[in-house]
Amino acid sequence: MKSQHLCGDCYRTDLRDPQELRAATTGTRCHYCGEQACVGGVDLFALATGEAEYKYLCAQCLSEYSRYVEQQLEGDFSGLSRKEQIVLIRKVNDRTDKHMKQWSSKGAGR
Repeated sequence: MKSQHLCGDCYRTDLRDPQELRAATTGTRCHYCGEQACVGGVDLFALATGEAEYKYLCAQCLSEYSRYVEQQLEGDFSGLSRKEQIVLIRKVNDRTDKHMKQWSSKGAGR
């Protein structure tokens, strides 16, 4: 079974083929490594904390980004207040951004 990590917009538009995804983001570069982006849009973590930021990712960075975020969100956070949730989201976003910059600077995934 093959796993795909797509944002809701890409999933709904049936842009699941890597060639189609690349064509939809022609000329757009990955936020982390600078390669051709294949997906992107509003960064939901940033949006949840009241900031509007667009982020575009290549396939390799998208895969690592999704893996790392999933790992960071393991656990039960249901008892957190809204304020605590926002603090957690900011921490996860900051850690993920730092991880991705380090990961891509090492040339991982390429």
